[in-house]
Amino acid sequence: METGNIVKWLKAEGDAVSAGDSLAEIETDKATLDFDTTDDGFLAKILLPDGTNDIPIGTPICVIVENQGDIAAFADYSPSAPNGGAESDMIPSDPFLPDVPATPDTVPVEPIAASPTPVSMEATVSAPAVAPRSGVFASFRARKHAAETGIELSKVVGTGMYGSVTMKDLEAYMASSDFAVQADTRPSAVPMPTVVDRPDEGYYEVAVGPIRKAAAERAVASKQTVPHFYLNVECNVDKLLQMIEDWNEKEKTNLKLRDVMIKAAAVAVQKEPALGGTLMGSAVRRLKHVDLCVEVFTNQGPVFGVLRNADRKGIEAIAEEVSDLDAKGKAGLLTPEESSGGTLAISDLSDFGVKNSTPLVFNNQAGTIAIGAVQQSAKIDGDDLKVQNTLFLTLSCDHRHVDGAVGAQWMKHMKKFVENPVSMLL
Repeated sequence: METGNIVKWLKAEGDAVSAGDSLAEIETDKATLDFDTTDDGFLAKILLPDGTNDIPIGTPICVIVENQGDIAAFADYSPSAPNGGAESDMIPSDPFLPDVPATPDTVPVEPIAASPTPVSMEATVSAPAVAPRSGVFASFRARKHAAETGIELSKVVGTGMYGSVTMKDLEAYMASSDFAVQADTRPSAVPMPTVVDRPDEGYYEVAVGPIRKAAAERAVASKQTVPHFYLNVECNVDKLLQMIEDWNEKEKTNLKLRDVMIKAAAVAVQKEPALGGTLMGSAVRRLKHVDLCVEVFTNQGPVFGVLRNADRKGIEAIAEEVSDLDAKGKAGLLTPEESSGGTLAISDLSDFGVKNSTPLVFNNQAGTIAIGAVQQSAKIDGDDLKVQNTLFLTLSCDHRHVDGAVGAQWMKHMKKFVENPVSMLL
């Protein structure tokens, strides 16, 4: 995140604030987050109004003072607009105090007892409290439903083991008056892009939002700086599809092809660690665990959620967490921790019927694997001609730290795991 937008202020000038209070809704390139204060005091001045866009990190956006009586001193304060005269005519003072012209008749102004606290875009920005994993225990199903509906799990009383939140707890909360209040106040996370109709000219314009802008910048940087190469294999997925069907029927689950592909990719990285690296200047950082990026498609453009320690998780756990990341991504509720990092990205366009694609590589990662749609094709098996379910996998690699032979070896492992899923256990 290099810039942000102010969606709206949640506090007004003159309001008392406490550490941890949400001051405003800030829109980043991935989500809309609550902008929290780290100080107690009073909001003396809002420097940038609702709707201000492309604010660089570190830009002051408001002033907080300790004493309520100091608020009036900042009524006309602007950090970049002195009250007149050249800069040399100003009395040296705290850069965040109101400028006072130095004229012969000026009576020196006594300094305000407590220096104000300028709050900038570097202040704590946290996601809406949709149950950080380290703070609230909840079942995967409850966490997913909370993300989809915008429920703050910290406000739900859990009755499960160790106080964890269950679906029954969520249902009880949603029937309460507390949920009605929250539903009226929670932000709309990923707004639809603004459309300006120009009927006289015969066209309309769609505003470029922060997610779309960030995606465009990443794409340009990827094409200009990353030397891509591509590897493509066709896989027979008859056994894999049968395994998924049998498991779902037996365990009453809803595993998808993508879930097993993610597990296969994680195990393949264990076999070929070069695909688990990130280029860090003059060195390649290779993680001792496997963090994968999962692409999520929103109405403003793609974002990525990070599935951490994918090599240590079972397929059902991966399915639950990926569903959670997908729901949060579409709702604009991914936290910076949930959308940063990862060494290999997963791009799945198979639901759109895309058989083959060549994805971009971002953020100095090792590569991106694209999953194609399943299709039936006739293959020669000995003397027979058989119809098989197949799909194409395409690996885009960063040639700066992944060689062609290394990428090919990774694809060999991947093809083996996809065509014979049991081999992932060996």
